[in-house]
Amino acid sequence: MSDQIILFLDFDGVLHAPNCRDAFLFEHLARLEAVLYDFPAVSIVVSSSWRERRSLDQLRTPFAVEMQERVIGSTPLLRFQRELPHRGLECTTWMAQNAPDLGWLAIDDEPSLFGPHQPVLVCDSRLGFDDKRSAELRAKLLKLDLPPAVTSRSL
Repeated sequence: MSDQIILFLDFDGVLHAPNCRDAFLFEHLARLEAVLYDFPAVSIVVSSSWRERRSLDQLRTPFAVEMQERVIGSTPLLRFQRELPHRGLECTTWMAQNAPDLGWLAIDDEPSLFGPHQPVLVCDSRLGFDDKRSAELRAKLLKLDLPPAVTSRSL
């Protein structure tokens, strides 16, 4: 059993539609958080292009207060050749620098940005993190045998 896992999270196409109106920004975030509340060993690293224009504190703002401390960083901005799967490289670089012994998973709507054997849960950008992806993430996290959430029922 691993003690922790890193979740690399894209925003556009995952938490809301690309180029959506402000009123619909982060419309799928509550669904993602509902899964993550059950898996406290999951920490979030922002891999979204939003990290290019915002500080870590600004990236945490859309998350529920209880979830904000679990947003622990953002991937580095690497200069790369266009044909490389750069988001996957940014994720593996972050892992090598910060958590080399942990496992990871990414949620993204652009699988071409990752290498062929990298762990990516792919969202359809038109649907984002929908109920199907929610169930898929829950199943993947359950297979990892992470420490359970502590609830009032388990105390």
